[in-house]
Amino acid sequence: MLRLLLENKSPVNTSDVDGLTALHHTISEGHGDAAVFLLKEGAQWDKKDKEDKLAIELAPDGKVRSYILQTAEREGLDVPDQ
Repeated sequence: MLRLLLENKSPVNTSDVDGLTALHHTISEGHGDAAVFLLKEGAQWDKKDKEDKLAIELAPDGKVRSYILQTAEREGLDVPDQ
């Protein structure tokens, strides 16, 4: 579904009324593979929501957070300071 949306020019870094991007939603729901996919497609680590939170700060637990950070790094993506 994400691939289809992006192929049809859905902006990857758009925020909703709460300032949440697709990356925020994906990480907060624990979808690590989808989060890495979005990052590979240009999602920005540094966008904050209205509560001044980065998407990675919304990970439901340490396992999800570690998985996303480690996988992104393995994929050659810039990873924020931990």
